[in-house]
Amino acid sequence: MPENPQTPSESSSSPNEALLPALRMDLDFQPSPAPDQPGLLIRDSFHFSDTTLIVPPYLLRFLPFFDGHHSRSQLLDEIEKAASRDNALRLEAHLRDTLESAGFLQGPRFEALKQDALHAFQKAPARISSHAGAAYPASANELRQYLDSNLHPHRNGHDTQPTPLAIAAPHISFEGGWQSYATMLSLLEHAHPESLFVVMGTSHYGAPDRLGLTAKPFETPLGSTRAEPELVAALAAACPQVVTCEDYCHAIDHSVEFHVMLLQYALRPDVRVLPILVGSYLEPMRHGGLPQDAPAFREAFRALREITASAGREVVWLLSVDMAHMGRRYGDAFAATALADEMAEVQALDRARIELLSSGDSSAFWQDVNRRDSYLKWCGSSTLYTFAQVYPEARASLLSYQQWNIDPESVVSFGTLAFHR
Repeated sequence: MPENPQTPSESSSSPNEALLPALRMDLDFQPSPAPDQPGLLIRDSFHFSDTTLIVPPYLLRFLPFFDGHHSRSQLLDEIEKAASRDNALRLEAHLRDTLESAGFLQGPRFEALKQDALHAFQKAPARISSHAGAAYPASANELRQYLDSNLHPHRNGHDTQPTPLAIAAPHISFEGGWQSYATMLSLLEHAHPESLFVVMGTSHYGAPDRLGLTAKPFETPLGSTRAEPELVAALAAACPQVVTCEDYCHAIDHSVEFHVMLLQYALRPDVRVLPILVGSYLEPMRHGGLPQDAPAFREAFRALREITASAGREVVWLLSVDMAHMGRRYGDAFAATALADEMAEVQALDRARIELLSSGDSSAFWQDVNRRDSYLKWCGSSTLYTFAQVYPEARASLLSYQQWNIDPESVVSFGTLAFHR
């Protein structure tokens, strides 16, 4: 939403007058990237709607009226301050109809689009790549050439046998993270291709305090993975308070997708994958406590270890995590530059937090998250904490660390960690 929209009129609407529908707050709002089309770009990060709108600057002052508390007459009164009554009627109808048709307003149109998307994912036999053709090439040959040419210059000799118990690596855009991705693949090269790969990543769209599962195979341009429906069913039965089965977020989130595709590239397309999306553990953070203090979470951590170990194969965990998100895009008052000024302090704080994983002190790690994440805004804290609870004997080694300007004023930090028993 615009940072300083004009405050809507405080006049109250008639008790019998219908209120304007509310604009969905789970949409993606960002400045228009097109110099010839200034304004606010709005799109649906949940992909319930495939529409992208650019609201021009002169209309931004009217968006706050779509909050579920203002009436059509109040909006018309505001528009009439800048237009005639006839023009106000046309402009109000056009704005409301455009937002509603796009599925951006709460109401029947949005609910229909949402239910269609949920139903389509539920009945789909596989989870189809949602980022192929955008984040990376959509054809197998082009994808392999793309990965070969960009990863090869960063291969850094971290080959190791045996493969670590877990590898944490980013889900940042590939162009920003080649060094970390190359380190991840060096660690994976000697993994047995028949291993069970638990790909556990940050859930960007899912409910907090939940683990999102799917029993579907993942299809990427490189082929289809083998699914683990028995393990999914066992986890759902063991911890129903924590698990969401066939979580729609898997359909749209890149967190697991990137790692699955790289795993296929490193080994073979039909690897065995158990995909898990981890919510943010908001409830423990609100109370300053530890997730393992809650019986439901404690049971989920135990079940993750026991059920994956019961698969009868070597188990390798891939943890899809980014670290700090700093700068204007993420609500900070300063423009961030990788490794400079504030970001030099961020590097020290990132490394100090990782050191807590290196020493096996997951409680201190989570306490640091509670204390500092309003500033650092890590995207991966709950995923790393979950693994540390599943394998408290694991110790982390930081093998690569990067910061990348995702735009001229914003930086994301990330790296590659190896976990050994």
